[in-house]
Amino acid sequence: HKACTTPGTVAGLSEALEKYGTMSLKQVMEPAIKVAQEGFVVGWWDASLFFRAMEKCWQFDEWRRIFLIDGRIPYRPYEYATTSDLLVQKDLAKSLESIAEEGPEVFYKGWIAEAIVEEVQRGGGILSLEDFAMYEPITHEPELGNYRGYELLYDPTHSGTTMMQILKILEGYDMKDHGFGSIEALHLTGEAIGFAFADRFKYMGDPGWVKVPQKAMVSETYSNVLREKISMEKAAEIDYGDPWPYESECTTALAVADKEGNMVCVNQTIVDNFGCGVVVP
Repeated sequence: HKACTTPGTVAGLSEALEKYGTMSLKQVMEPAIKVAQEGFVVGWWDASLFFRAMEKCWQFDEWRRIFLIDGRIPYRPYEYATTSDLLVQKDLAKSLESIAEEGPEVFYKGWIAEAIVEEVQRGGGILSLEDFAMYEPITHEPELGNYRGYELLYDPTHSGTTMMQILKILEGYDMKDHGFGSIEALHLTGEAIGFAFADRFKYMGDPGWVKVPQKAMVSETYSNVLREKISMEKAAEIDYGDPWPYESECTTALAVADKEGNMVCVNQTIVDNFGCGVVVP
């Protein structure tokens, strides 16, 4: 419960819809409400996530009530699934309906906030109604990066920097010459991802509270330093580096584009399967 922070998804997506969308909140939430009300068949991948989360989440009665059917993970191959195998979430549907009707205010200042805070504080957490009421989404200006002559806009606060760091490491190799899917290309990509994520877990955090060497992590100089650790003969011992001397100045993701050229990229994470595991009654 102490790991719970103020959820930002409802406020963030609502603000994005208000600023850039053409549909109402009620319209865009209708399909999700329907799935929560009527249920869906849990695929093998989702079932594996449930299984991996069991040790953490089993302690929460509400988690077991919602996500298990007769005490078991609700998985059955699609061709054999019946209505009794559907994962139905009536309580979630109720919450989504309230948000669709009343807007994000009900989540941050209404009964949903009250229910979350009550459960968090019951378990020794520190979230308060004031935390919810004062929450506002933060809009960051995108960073402009360059990869082999292509300009890339990315979010500097988290995954965007990691992606850019991976690309800057790979930029020093002739990936085209190695060939897509080749052993060499896969090896280099894996090494670049490893070093970038090691730095991510060591240095990245909320820029409002943590000083992050973001510029250095995607710099040519630091990329050269990391590249020197990569061998074509063996896998490297992955560890975080030290980007600070070069500083001058960690999910669900989707990307959609339409025929008019409008593009949306959404990256949502709670870090681990089911986040902290707490489910509000």
